[in-house]
Amino acid sequence: TTLNKNHIKKIYLRYFDVEINPKTNQPFPIGVIHFEDTTAGFTIVPVVYIKNDVMLNTFVDVNGLVSKISKLIGQINNKKNISVQEIQIDCDWTLASKDKYLHFINEFKKNNPVLLSATIRLHQVKYFDKTKIPNVDKGVLMYYNMGKIASDGSNSIYNKKIADKYLMSLKHYPLSLNVA
Repeated sequence: TTLNKNHIKKIYLRYFDVEINPKTNQPFPIGVIHFEDTTAGFTIVPVVYIKNDVMLNTFVDVNGLVSKISKLIGQINNKKNISVQEIQIDCDWTLASKDKYLHFINEFKKNNPVLLSATIRLHQVKYFDKTKIPNVDKGVLMYYNMGKIASDGSNSIYNKKIADKYLMSLKHYPLSLNVA
Protein backbone atom coordinates (compact mmCIF):
# COMPACT_ATOMS: atom_id res chain seq x y z
CA THR A 1 0.00 0.00 0.00
CA THR A 2 0.98 3.65 -0.27
CA LEU A 3 1.42 3.89 3.49
CA ASN A 4 3.88 1.00 3.57
CA LYS A 5 5.79 2.26 0.52
CA ASN A 6 6.30 5.58 2.27
CA HIS A 7 7.20 3.98 5.62
CA ILE A 8 4.23 5.55 7.39
CA LYS A 9 3.74 4.03 10.83
CA LYS A 10 1.55 6.58 12.62
CA ILE A 11 -1.85 7.61 11.30
CA TYR A 12 -4.08 10.37 12.66
CA LEU A 13 -7.41 8.86 11.71
CA ARG A 14 -10.73 10.67 11.83
CA TYR A 15 -13.05 8.41 13.83
CA PHE A 16 -16.17 10.59 13.65
CA ASP A 17 -17.51 14.13 13.85
CA VAL A 18 -19.83 15.44 16.55
CA GLU A 19 -22.64 17.76 15.53
CA ILE A 20 -25.91 18.94 17.04
CA ASN A 21 -28.86 16.82 15.96
CA PRO A 22 -31.49 19.36 14.81
CA LYS A 23 -34.38 17.22 16.09
CA THR A 24 -33.05 16.52 19.60
CA ASN A 25 -30.76 19.57 20.01
CA GLN A 26 -28.16 17.16 21.42
CA PRO A 27 -24.67 16.13 20.24
CA PHE A 28 -24.65 13.23 17.82
CA PRO A 29 -21.80 11.34 16.06
CA ILE A 30 -21.68 11.76 12.28
CA GLY A 31 -19.73 9.64 9.79
CA VAL A 32 -18.42 7.01 12.20
CA ILE A 33 -15.44 5.19 10.70
CA HIS A 34 -15.81 1.65 9.38
CA PHE A 35 -12.54 -0.16 8.78
CA GLU A 36 -12.10 -2.24 5.64
CA ASP A 37 -8.40 -2.94 6.05
CA THR A 38 -6.28 -4.09 8.95
CA THR A 39 -4.60 -1.54 11.19
CA ALA A 40 -1.89 -4.00 12.23
CA GLY A 41 1.57 -2.45 12.04
CA PHE A 42 0.26 1.11 12.42
CA THR A 43 0.01 3.38 15.41
CA ILE A 44 -3.51 4.78 15.25
CA VAL A 45 -4.41 8.15 16.76
CA PRO A 46 -8.19 8.59 16.83
CA VAL A 47 -9.26 12.11 15.85
CA VAL A 48 -12.69 13.41 16.80
CA TYR A 49 -13.89 16.61 15.18
CA ILE A 50 -16.35 18.51 17.36
CA LYS A 51 -18.26 21.22 15.57
CA ASN A 52 -18.07 24.53 17.43
CA ASP A 53 -21.90 24.60 17.48
CA VAL A 54 -21.73 21.76 20.01
CA MET A 55 -19.68 23.91 22.38
CA LEU A 56 -21.96 26.89 21.80
CA ASN A 57 -25.11 24.90 22.61
CA THR A 58 -26.30 25.78 26.12
CA PHE A 59 -28.10 22.44 26.52
CA VAL A 60 -24.97 20.30 26.07
CA ASP A 61 -23.86 18.44 29.20
CA VAL A 62 -20.04 18.44 29.04
CA ASN A 63 -19.58 15.39 31.28
CA GLY A 64 -22.14 13.45 29.27
CA LEU A 65 -20.42 14.47 26.04
CA VAL A 66 -17.04 13.31 27.38
CA SER A 67 -18.57 10.00 28.41
CA LYS A 68 -20.29 9.37 25.06
CA ILE A 69 -17.25 10.30 22.96
CA SER A 70 -14.93 8.19 25.13
CA LYS A 71 -17.33 5.23 24.93
CA LEU A 72 -17.65 5.42 21.13
CA ILE A 73 -13.86 5.64 20.67
CA GLY A 74 -13.54 2.61 22.97
CA GLN A 75 -16.16 0.64 21.01
CA ILE A 76 -14.41 1.35 17.71
CA ASN A 77 -11.04 0.36 19.17
CA ASN A 78 -12.41 -2.82 20.75
CA LYS A 79 -14.10 -3.91 17.52
CA LYS A 80 -10.79 -3.74 15.63
CA ASN A 81 -8.56 -4.64 18.59
CA ILE A 82 -6.80 -1.27 18.44
CA SER A 83 -4.79 -0.02 21.39
CA VAL A 84 -4.17 3.72 21.41
CA GLN A 85 -1.66 5.88 23.23
CA GLU A 86 -3.05 9.21 21.99
CA ILE A 87 -6.40 10.77 21.16
CA GLN A 88 -6.77 14.05 19.30
CA ILE A 89 -9.66 16.48 19.65
CA ASP A 90 -10.29 18.83 16.73
CA CYS A 91 -12.49 21.84 17.45
CA ASP A 92 -12.25 25.40 16.16
CA TRP A 93 -13.35 26.94 19.44
CA THR A 94 -14.02 30.66 19.70
CA LEU A 95 -14.19 33.20 22.49
CA ALA A 96 -17.88 32.40 22.90
CA SER A 97 -17.27 28.64 23.23
CA LYS A 98 -13.90 28.80 25.00
CA ASP A 99 -15.06 28.08 28.55
CA LYS A 100 -17.12 25.03 27.62
CA TYR A 101 -14.38 23.71 25.31
CA LEU A 102 -11.65 24.09 27.94
CA HIS A 103 -13.91 22.38 30.50
CA PHE A 104 -14.52 19.57 28.00
CA ILE A 105 -10.76 19.12 27.47
CA ASN A 106 -10.11 18.99 31.23
CA GLU A 107 -12.82 16.38 31.76
CA PHE A 108 -11.76 14.36 28.71
CA LYS A 109 -8.18 14.27 29.95
CA LYS A 110 -9.31 13.08 33.42
CA ASN A 111 -11.35 10.26 31.88
CA ASN A 112 -8.89 9.07 29.23
CA PRO A 113 -5.46 8.03 30.52
CA VAL A 114 -3.66 8.54 27.21
CA LEU A 115 -1.74 11.39 25.65
CA LEU A 116 -4.21 14.08 24.60
CA SER A 117 -3.58 16.39 21.68
CA ALA A 118 -5.72 19.14 20.20
CA THR A 119 -5.78 21.04 16.97
CA ILE A 120 -4.83 24.70 17.25
CA ARG A 121 -5.75 27.36 14.68
CA LEU A 122 -3.58 30.34 13.80
CA HIS A 123 -5.93 32.84 15.45
CA GLN A 124 -5.77 30.78 18.67
CA VAL A 125 -1.98 31.08 18.63
CA LYS A 126 -1.94 34.81 17.94
CA TYR A 127 -4.57 35.63 20.57
CA PHE A 128 -3.81 32.90 23.10
CA ASP A 129 -4.11 35.36 25.99
CA LYS A 130 -7.82 35.62 25.08
CA THR A 131 -8.55 32.20 23.55
CA LYS A 132 -6.48 30.44 26.26
CA ILE A 133 -4.55 27.21 25.92
CA PRO A 134 -6.23 23.84 26.23
CA ASN A 135 -4.89 21.48 28.91
CA VAL A 136 -3.45 18.98 26.45
CA ASP A 137 -0.09 17.28 26.14
CA LYS A 138 0.60 18.79 22.72
CA GLY A 139 -1.05 20.77 19.98
CA VAL A 140 -1.18 20.41 16.23
CA LEU A 141 -1.10 23.74 14.44
CA MET A 142 -3.51 23.72 11.52
CA TYR A 143 -1.27 25.65 9.14
CA TYR A 144 -3.64 25.73 6.19
CA ASN A 145 -7.02 27.08 5.02
CA MET A 146 -5.66 30.59 5.13
CA GLY A 147 -7.69 32.17 2.40
CA LYS A 148 -11.20 32.30 1.10
CA ILE A 149 -12.32 29.64 -1.32
CA ALA A 150 -12.98 31.46 -4.57
CA SER A 151 -13.54 30.59 -8.20
CA ASP A 152 -10.73 32.91 -9.35
CA GLY A 153 -8.11 30.19 -8.87
CA SER A 154 -6.44 31.79 -5.85
CA ASN A 155 -4.90 29.43 -3.32
CA SER A 156 -7.13 29.07 -0.26
CA ILE A 157 -4.90 26.44 1.38
CA TYR A 158 -1.76 28.51 1.90
CA ASN A 159 -1.25 32.24 1.66
CA LYS A 160 2.21 33.50 2.65
CA LYS A 161 0.96 37.02 3.32
CA ILE A 162 -1.66 35.75 5.78
CA ALA A 163 0.75 33.22 7.32
CA ASP A 164 3.36 35.91 7.99
CA LYS A 165 0.86 37.77 10.20
CA TYR A 166 0.88 34.87 12.64
CA LEU A 167 4.48 33.64 12.62
CA MET A 168 5.77 36.01 15.31
CA SER A 169 3.12 34.69 17.72
CA LEU A 170 4.46 31.14 17.42
CA LYS A 171 7.59 32.07 19.41
CA HIS A 172 5.48 32.95 22.44
CA TYR A 173 2.92 30.15 22.34
CA PRO A 174 3.47 28.09 25.53
CA LEU A 175 2.26 24.73 24.20
CA SER A 176 4.41 22.31 22.22
CA LEU A 177 3.12 22.28 18.63
CA ASN A 178 3.44 20.00 15.66
CA VAL A 179 2.39 21.36 12.28
CA ALA A 180 -0.25 20.02 9.90
